[in-house]
Amino acid sequence: MAEQFYTILTNVGKAKIANSLPTGTKINLTTLKVGDSNGTYYNPVETQTDIIHKVYECSITSIETDPTNPNWIVISSAIPSSVGGFMIREAGIYDDANNLIAIGKYPETYKPVASDGSTKELYIKMTLEVTNATSVELKIDPTVILATKKDITILDTKIEQFEADNVHSINTINNAMADNSTYSTYKTNVDANGIFTTIQYKRKNGTLILKSILSGGTTPKYTTRTETEYLTDGTTVSVTRVYSITYTLDKVTSEVLQ
Repeated sequence: MAEQFYTILTNVGKAKIANSLPTGTKINLTTLKVGDSNGTYYNPVETQTDIIHKVYECSITSIETDPTNPNWIVISSAIPSSVGGFMIREAGIYDDANNLIAIGKYPETYKPVASDGSTKELYIKMTLEVTNATSVELKIDPTVILATKKDITILDTKIEQFEADNVHSINTINNAMADNSTYSTYKTNVDANGIFTTIQYKRKNGTLILKSILSGGTTPKYTTRTETEYLTDGTTVSVTRVYSITYTLDKVTSEVLQ
């Protein structure tokens, strides 16, 4: 008979979820553990408090509600390519008190390492059916960051685009300044703290080069700055960039392009 693969909530997991509904206490899922179940398949049961034989554990990286079923939560994590040399037949989800909340029977999978002649990232995804998905949340260890090859490729693309946009921006402004020996700065819309929320840079003929507007949040800690460049006619928008502003105490610590 073919093996059946599935994930179940443990008795502890059921009790915690049931208790969370009337009390409003959320379950913080933090850890994924995988094991080889000592070399053979077995059928997980609700009374288990741990997987049979752990070979690796890591932080959970994602918890999402299934888009087609609001009572299903999809839990994901990734085992990096640098880790391996073991077989996986079982997987467990643990909360921040190291309680086994759910356990799954996993299709036998070998996780290679470089000495095997190949490496790969392995993604573990488990789906749990709960009464109320809002009773479960992800508690992330801020010191653990895992970037997959796909993440890095996407980031590289964004960086290249960002650099291209900024080169275009700098060149546009420099050319405008070079073509016009003088330009003027206009500050308007001063708030109660004396902060000008709109700044415009205009050529000597009065046409706009650049406009910067602060918005969001409350003075003096605005959360957004919108920067708009204009073509030489001063009305046609060349490019618009929106930055998210963060603060430490009362000082701006970063502006991040959205």
